[in-house]
Amino acid sequence: MQGRLFFCFLWTLVFTACGSDKKAESTEPAAVFIYTDYKVSAEEESDSVTVMLQYRDESLEEQNIRFADEAQVTLDGKPLGAGQTKMLGTYYEIRLPLEGFTGKHEIMFTDKRGKKHPDYFLFEPLKLAVELPDTISSPDLKLEFEPLHTDRPVIRVVLNDTSYLGEGVNKAFRLRENQLVIDTTAISSLHEGPVMLQCWLESETETNDPATAGGLIAVTYSFRRQFYLRKSAK
Repeated sequence: MQGRLFFCFLWTLVFTACGSDKKAESTEPAAVFIYTDYKVSAEEESDSVTVMLQYRDESLEEQNIRFADEAQVTLDGKPLGAGQTKMLGTYYEIRLPLEGFTGKHEIMFTDKRGKKHPDYFLFEPLKLAVELPDTISSPDLKLEFEPLHTDRPVIRVVLNDTSYLGEGVNKAFRLRENQLVIDTTAISSLHEGPVMLQCWLESETETNDPATAGGLIAVTYSFRRQFYLRKSAK
């Protein structure tokens, strides 16, 4: 009986040790199993830009990774500390002043073998070249933007009126010569009165590091405007 109990105890120790090793390995797997999920977001009303980085272990059901050394994750050479929530899991985040952030930036993580894995993104704010009037009565709506360097930029436009019955407009547009036009059909779906306009510059690119499991870099910038929509009497 004692021999059997000892064997069970020994097996428990072996199983626990193996499980511990596996868990430790999952916190920093080989680079080939690391999937990078990078999000950069800002809005005109705020004075800051948020950069949130997450790393997932593709070999263990996409479990989030917490690197052993905080210096392993950097933005423009600055180490980022790790945070954790039940909803997000482990993440690396920093908030920086919006002013002066326009331009190219480098995100880099260093794997456990010391190899560096840099990725780059371009951040630029979305700005109207011509401000909207307080009242709009035309059958369509043209938005003109300051030139962007982002390749084939996509702008998501959301328009909501103050009625309970209106569904509003939610549509993605690809800019043509720094302009987009919300056509008559979309405008006619709105009720006369105050209208809230929201625009998002959406940029999503795949990372191109063949030594990792891939990843995405999503960059968004948004602004809001309000105007009064006046419809002509029929």
